Amino acid sequence: MAKKNKTTTIFSWCKDKAQVNLVIDAIMMLVLMAVAGMGILIKFVLVPGFKRNEIYGQDMELYFWGYTRHQWGTVHLILSFILLSLLILHIALHWKMIVCIFRKLIPRKTVRQATIISIGLLSLVLFLSPLLVRPEVVMAVVRNNHRNMKVFLVETGVFNVQEKVQEPENSLVKPLDGKKNSEINESEIEHDINREIIVYGSMTLDEVAKKYKISPTKLAQTLDIAKNKTTYRLGRLKKEYDFTMGDVRKAVRELMD
Repeated sequence: MAKKNKTTTIFSWCKDKAQVNLVIDAIMMLVLMAVAGMGILIKFVLVPGFKRNEIYGQDMELYFWGYTRHQWGTVHLILSFILLSLLILHIALHWKMIVCIFRKLIPRKTVRQATIISIGLLSLVLFLSPLLVRPEVVMAVVRNNHRNMKVFLVETGVFNVQEKVQEPENSLVKPLDGKKNSEINESEIEHDINREIIVYGSMTLDEVAKKYKISPTKLAQTLDIAKNKTTYRLGRLKKEYDFTMGDVRKAVRELMD
């Protein structure tokens, strides 16, 4: 009788475990589809700035459910961590089965250990390497059109000229401060890069002001925004006060000067 009760308990536990696995697999499937869908949304719908110029004729912010592409990128990252956590839980629940199959697949113990270490190290590298990457900053100084430009690659403070193009006399777009190519030196270009203002719709006026060390009150005043709304996100304020991100960059630059 005791043996029968024990068998019943084991069967019940296996049944419950199978149900848990099924629920986890279903959630993983939904999260995976959401991650893929957000990737499509960011890539093809909430397109980056240069694509917005091509499609809409001007730079503007695109929203879906009140979020910009950068904010959806954050949601995409969060869901990726959730999916990773579910995958780890899935592996833990199937650990005995995985070990059994792995032993049959690779009979030699030393080869198994080497394989496990290799997979573990590769996983860590793929997961953590983005935090160690130093991005290459590329600046294009347009002279006449997109085919006639001078590109400088900025890397560890050193400018390497990748391409030199003769500037026509009738250039419609003037170089930095109206100077000729021969009159532009690296320090001036570096100064121009440092003056580049980068703001996003997900940022608040307080965050922009803190980033560029200016007064949030004066920034709000320059943009004709109520002083008590410096904690609001720019994307929300744009709808209410009808300004562009270019106006924000211009106001920041004026206050910095």
